[in-house]
Amino acid sequence: MSFSKEFTDYGVVKIEGRRIKIYKSPSSYVSITNISEDITDARWVGDNTIVVYLKSGRVRKYQTLSNYITIL
Repeated sequence: MSFSKEFTDYGVVKIEGRRIKIYKSPSSYVSITNISEDITDARWVGDNTIVVYLKSGRVRKYQTLSNYITIL
């Protein structure tokens, strides 16, 4: 299941340590928490994808909270 339109419309992604908060309103969010490396950047790409850049140089594409593919 991909991210709902509420999240992509609001468009806020916040890095907190080794997790990412994905907001659908100022006070409502879900988290990606299965990241075992430090995060340098995270941003929306397209309609339902979050790209996460890790300190090691790896890049992950998330289309759900738990499923990702590693690009590099």
